[in-house]
Amino acid sequence: MGITFKKCPNCDLTNPETSMQCKCGYDFSSGRITESSPQREYASVLTRLGAISIDGLILLPFYIPIFVTVSMVENNALPPEEQIVPSIILLVFLLGSVIFALWNSIIRMGKTGQSLGRKFLNIAVLDENGQPIGTGRAFLREVVGRWFSSLICYIGYLNAFWDARKQMWHDKMANCFVYYVDDNFS
Repeated sequence: MGITFKKCPNCDLTNPETSMQCKCGYDFSSGRITESSPQREYASVLTRLGAISIDGLILLPFYIPIFVTVSMVENNALPPEEQIVPSIILLVFLLGSVIFALWNSIIRMGKTGQSLGRKFLNIAVLDENGQPIGTGRAFLREVVGRWFSSLICYIGYLNAFWDARKQMWHDKMANCFVYYVDDNFS
């Protein structure tokens, strides 16, 4: 009879079935990362800016057809009776960009802690236990919180420069932190 193993849901490390805790600090009985887990490093403001920039660049395939279509319609490149096709194209790409952005920044990030840009730069938005924040808190952070952070001359974003935990106002609003993570995270 051989030893059986179980995979850690936090870091994917294989552990003996009898293990109570993974090396990453994940407690198998409670399903949480324990206090003895390694301290994570807070992500720098520049790394966070880079992740947001990458997330914006990913939307370029949606934006280019939108700009071309709007330009065609504004410049009367087509007779009015033929403008229905560009209008449909515009609507499809607008809806596609909104759906993709919501999926990337709210659903994906809420479930995994990482948008595509954050994944590329190995950072994650996590709660105080090192877990993803969920879609509800991701919505609060990304929609309501970002608006609030930009309300007064973007001071909510600048807050990360003097905050000990490098939190911006939208992070504080959703009670989350942005950490550097390993390549194999999520």
